[in-house]
Amino acid sequence: MSLKIVRYKNYGCTIDGGYETPDVKDLFYWSFFELNNEKVISLLFTETFKNNKQIHFDLSCHYTECYKFGDDFFIWINKTYSSKERNLEDPTKEEDKLVKKFFRKHIENTREVTTEIIYH
Repeated sequence: MSLKIVRYKNYGCTIDGGYETPDVKDLFYWSFFELNNEKVISLLFTETFKNNKQIHFDLSCHYTECYKFGDDFFIWINKTYSSKERNLEDPTKEEDKLVKKFFRKHIENTREVTTEIIYH
């Protein structure tokens, strides 16, 4: 079976921070993907700015079993503090590569836009 994305939802920039110094700011964007192997993966895109210039960015993927498509983002993030959720394995290399590639192609340029659930 070829691995594919079944549906996804982008929440846009949900959290910002990094105000220890007035010239540094972090932005955190989350998206969720359901794969045809029934795994749900959260993708976190993080940007760090210094003096309004991007100096760093990162993409990371994690399994989540407590996310339900359409959840309020903050309801989901509060559920992630459970020991069960924190002890999930990491996605496989194939899953990680698929989700990141999809994000870069279909979401990254409009990452600030919150979407409905999109079936792919």
